[in-house]
Amino acid sequence: MSSEEKFRVDLGGIVELLSRNLYSGSDVYLRELLQNGVDAITANSQSGKDDEGTYSSDTSGRIRFVVDGHTLRVTDNGVGLNIDEARNLLATIGGSSKRDEFGLGRSDYLGQFGIGLLSCFMVSDNIVVYSKTARDNGDSVVRWQGNSSGTWTVSLVEDAKEGHAVPSELAQLPHGTTVVLHTLPGEPPFDYHNIRDIIERYGEFLPVTVTVERPSSDLELVGNHGQGKPPVWDASSSAQRRWCRENFGFDPFDVIPLEVPVAGFKGVAFVLSEGAHPGRSARHQLYLRRMLLSKKVTDLLPDWAYFVRVVGNTDFLRPTAARDALFEDSLLNETRDALGSEVRDWLAGLANRDPQRFQRFINLHITGLKALAVSDAETRNLVVHSVPFETTSGMRTLDELMREGPVRFARTVQQYKALLPIAAANGLTVLNAGYAFDEEILEQVRLDQPDRSIVEIGMNDIVGAFSLADASEEARFLPLIHACDQALTGQGVSVILRDFKPSTIPVLYLPQSAAAHGVVEDAARHAPGESGLSGILDMLDSAAEGGGNAASGALIVPDSAQLVVNASSPLVHQLLAAVDSPRIVAALRGLYVQSLLAGHHPMDPQARSWASEVYTSLISLAF
Repeated sequence: MSSEEKFRVDLGGIVELLSRNLYSGSDVYLRELLQNGVDAITANSQSGKDDEGTYSSDTSGRIRFVVDGHTLRVTDNGVGLNIDEARNLLATIGGSSKRDEFGLGRSDYLGQFGIGLLSCFMVSDNIVVYSKTARDNGDSVVRWQGNSSGTWTVSLVEDAKEGHAVPSELAQLPHGTTVVLHTLPGEPPFDYHNIRDIIERYGEFLPVTVTVERPSSDLELVGNHGQGKPPVWDASSSAQRRWCRENFGFDPFDVIPLEVPVAGFKGVAFVLSEGAHPGRSARHQLYLRRMLLSKKVTDLLPDWAYFVRVVGNTDFLRPTAARDALFEDSLLNETRDALGSEVRDWLAGLANRDPQRFQRFINLHITGLKALAVSDAETRNLVVHSVPFETTSGMRTLDELMREGPVRFARTVQQYKALLPIAAANGLTVLNAGYAFDEEILEQVRLDQPDRSIVEIGMNDIVGAFSLADASEEARFLPLIHACDQALTGQGVSVILRDFKPSTIPVLYLPQSAAAHGVVEDAARHAPGESGLSGILDMLDSAAEGGGNAASGALIVPDSAQLVVNASSPLVHQLLAAVDSPRIVAALRGLYVQSLLAGHHPMDPQARSWASEVYTSLISLAF
């Protein structure tokens, strides 16, 4: 027959496991001792209430760290333990006095795992605890000793009133606890300055008095208690900015107050004053009931809020077992969403109350926002409603454009600049999607909102913006159109008349699709310069390959390239008046060559010959 046996626990192995896998460093034992003291004081303040809800005992909290060579004594004036509690709680791995022994919810305490005291075995072979409970009227002192070998003893200290064998710090108190540690054999003495710095880091905002002392010198107050200095989330704006410079290392662009009551969270978000990449982990500084939890919390805010760093305090969010991060649960999710909403509200408010500062923010962080918006729906929604895009009718948000009708965009900056003078002058709004991530965002928005029309601009949109000349105007220009046809013989180009703006453009060359005749060279797309109309070339090709423009139906690709003559151009009217001049052919060929050069279109040998003739004629006339 089999019998039920209990596990045999190797305490040394457990301590090594904790030190290597749970705790981030050996100094964590100081955090655990500080935490236990705060919890004991919290328990005493609650258990000391009388029937009317007022405190019936001295609840002014104090924790003393006394560094005495190879000995460290940590004393609090908290609730203390009696012998049964010491036997049941201190010697039970995983046990905790923070469950229900005091009739309180676990959220009133910093520690929740009952294993913190074991971290002291990382620096000492034995842990000695002296304690006087506030719940008994007697003055008995319990002495508990745990050894790294896995043994422990507990007993009452005789003659406690006279302080026999009881640390002097505890002997002066009506109740409380002292933990005594001795350094490991061969190790140096406890480092006073190091201990002071660590306690300062973890406990600077605690609402209890914390001191670090040496027997031969005056004590040092740690943190803000008793100095009238509030924690950073309650400090003035100038103090918050100074704290950000000293702790996060930058002068904030702005400071956003944060508060989430359901999590007992209060803090501030500092907006980065320089651009940052959303892929870089944002580290926030978080306090749990005003004791430092971690300076490297990464999951407090949504990913899209990568441009802020947060410092704050929470009463109810749950830490992980190592107490240096947050436990992922519904409360953390709710808190994260609420903090994201507050940052988003700040951004929307900034756009309304201070457009110039909002534009500065956009200039700093636009690339990162757009990069994240491609894959993150929340960020994309923020970009759609808040981030202005460059268009031929000024800086406009996607939301504004979509409310007005179809959104037409140019895929490249070259296309956009080619269209800008024509589109702006003819009331055609075109969005410049030539910058990083813009086209990808538009594609995702089109999937998010399939009822909205977001299309690449096509030749039909451009030519459709031009006005047809009336019959009488077209008849008047027939001699000039005929002269153009004759002058450009051999170029495979048809000449048409349209009325468009700006009037400073006398003729516009529209090449035939590369798929139709194969005369367009790739070099035309990549030619240097930004002033021409070569961007139209790419639109012709993409429209032809894609079957036309989705917004206006199939693109009509002409049988030949077209030269559009602008009926509103003063120069064209001068040419019409001089149509019988012997120099009209050279002038028309010169305008044609100019339109090819302006659009970075390739020229065949005949066109190059005309270009040479035009320049030769100009030089001859000049001299």
